[in-house]
Amino acid sequence: MPSRLPARQNHHRSDPQFVQEALDQLHPEEKSCRLITTFFDYVKVFDKVWRDGLIRKLHQLNVPPRFIRYVRLFLAGRKTRVEVNGTRSDQFFLKQSLPQGSSISPILFVIYINDIDVDLDPQTTASLFADDTATWLKDRHPRGSNTKLAQEEINKIVHWAETWRMAINTDKTRTMVTSTVLDDLTWNSLLTASGSAIANVPDYKFLGLVVTNDLLFTKHINYIITKCRKRVNIPRCLATKSWGCSLESQRMLYTQYIRSALEYASTNFHGWISDTYMKRLQLIQNAAMRAISGLAKTCPVDFLHLETGLEPLKLLFEKSDDIIWDRYERLPSTNPRNQMINAQPPIRLTTREGFRAKTRRTFPFHSITHYVTTPHLEPSLRLANLTLTSVPLS
Repeated sequence: MPSRLPARQNHHRSDPQFVQEALDQLHPEEKSCRLITTFFDYVKVFDKVWRDGLIRKLHQLNVPPRFIRYVRLFLAGRKTRVEVNGTRSDQFFLKQSLPQGSSISPILFVIYINDIDVDLDPQTTASLFADDTATWLKDRHPRGSNTKLAQEEINKIVHWAETWRMAINTDKTRTMVTSTVLDDLTWNSLLTASGSAIANVPDYKFLGLVVTNDLLFTKHINYIITKCRKRVNIPRCLATKSWGCSLESQRMLYTQYIRSALEYASTNFHGWISDTYMKRLQLIQNAAMRAISGLAKTCPVDFLHLETGLEPLKLLFEKSDDIIWDRYERLPSTNPRNQMINAQPPIRLTTREGFRAKTRRTFPFHSITHYVTTPHLEPSLRLANLTLTSVPLS
């Protein structure tokens, strides 16, 4: 079980929500728009969870009593000891923390931080993904007009952490100002957390995506290329013309180990990167296809795709965009992701349209209507409250 779980249904994961909202601030005619983002880091996340507070939140969420009893028994009676320079202390009971490595611990932690954004201002958007927390809000003319609100939001989260016995790591908490104006990129919002200044950074790795304050994703593409170039050496060693793994095994290795790194969070950056960077990513796939197929360097790329059964990265990214769009389109109109794709803000920078504008041109629109019908069942299977919700796909 991964140590991170998706955020709640109405909140945000590694999807284009944050990047698209940041880009929307670059398009208005008033060029002084910018986005102030704060990335929070916690001290010893799982070790700081207050167990009695967790049980209280389970009751507030109306979790079934049987599950609450199970969680209480699961956490109770756990002992530990401390060893310093070969000397061990006596065992003592733990009153806080969640056991690391357990499949249920990430779920319990998500429940524990479920209310961290309850008191935030409506202008502020919060991203919750396990222990990765970020908030962002718009800052318009004059520059710094919303700095006071940004500071208040930070204070609210710090206060929440202190109330629930968590601790914000101020040394690793960062802020980033997103804009197309050079002066904004070097501007320091002078925000603080618990009396300590928060460092302003030009880029930040959030949920595996290296986001830069100019939203060009240059560093993220270079990061992907550097990582995948090393991984391509593995299929080169495992297959040659005379011996090695089969083409199908090599293809599976590529899709699971190399292409997964190429396409991770592609919906975030695909709509913003230039054709040059797209070709650089395709070159990585071309090298991998030659390695797993054993074909020469002069072999045409189209034949490489045909021989290996792999689609070009550009088509793969576009397909991922369409799938994400279709998923968001089916969400309720009150969902932030649905509102994001249906928004139509003005586009000032035609070379920086992004995920929403590019996908809107290629995605076939269909009005998605939900129908509730009662199916015809045998008398022994009929229930008065049995209904089916169907969604026409065409």
